[in-house]
Amino acid sequence: TGSMKIANTISGGFIATDNSDIFSKLKTPLTASKCNPVTMAGMLEEIKLAKNIYPTIKKLCSDLKNSLDIDAIVHPNEEGIIIGFELKKDKISPKKIAHTARKLNMITDLNSPLIMTGPRYDRLNLPSFTVELKKIDISEYIYTELRDRLFVDITDLWKNIL
Repeated sequence: TGSMKIANTISGGFIATDNSDIFSKLKTPLTASKCNPVTMAGMLEEIKLAKNIYPTIKKLCSDLKNSLDIDAIVHPNEEGIIIGFELKKDKISPKKIAHTARKLNMITDLNSPLIMTGPRYDRLNLPSFTVELKKIDISEYIYTELRDRLFVDITDLWKNIL
């Protein structure tokens, strides 16, 4: 099993905090995780950018939750980096939603889906889907254009699955 590690990232992971003390102490945990040195260097560079990216994604999430006229949003008043939608049991399959989202081109620039389906223990443990805003490279977009595009995409997806 190897030596004890603080974290086992297996060349990936997501780190988010608004606590500057944590950012200054991340070098040791990342070293202890024994991830690939190239991956670790990339993660350290991304951490430097996170202080600007994370608040922007949180704002995007909040703006979308406040503007979407969809009563199925889970935790509409909580901040976060994904938007969850609860589905009525036996009404529509989460897999059909994922398929519809792909047909509507709801993917990242790297062809990764923006939609995850549930139940999933690490998202929503109920019939659902989530819009994974954290997957978007927001540095590539003008904020208002991205927000407006996502509003239209999510609204179109919702209309298509009803």
